[in-house]
Amino acid sequence: MKFTRRRILAGFAALAAALGGGTAAQARLNRYYDGPVSDHFDGFRFFDEHGSPPKSIGDLLRWQMSRSSAKWPSHVPNSFSDKPPVRVEKGIRISYVGHATVLIQTAGLNILTDPVWSERA
Repeated sequence: MKFTRRRILAGFAALAAALGGGTAAQARLNRYYDGPVSDHFDGFRFFDEHGSPPKSIGDLLRWQMSRSSAKWPSHVPNSFSDKPPVRVEKGIRISYVGHATVLIQTAGLNILTDPVWSERA
């Protein structure tokens, strides 16, 4: 028999129910959601019934032990760039700078949102 997380949790729930825990045991196993069993929720975990089956504990350990970390690149070339003009007199122009920073240009004004350009705020 292949041991999966779902089977282990179901075993714990069955053991708790046999000892008198019932639905309280289910609430302890999944303290974030307590809802009815459906085609994508087995009472403990959500799953995609058309997706791949859950991996076993052995598969998880094998993956953790055999993986090697790839070298993170220092630079990635990007052909997409947006160099905004110094001023926009007519209309509006919005340029995404990064994260939460946006440059809004309109009526000769340059408005920079979230302008944190230092190492720390």
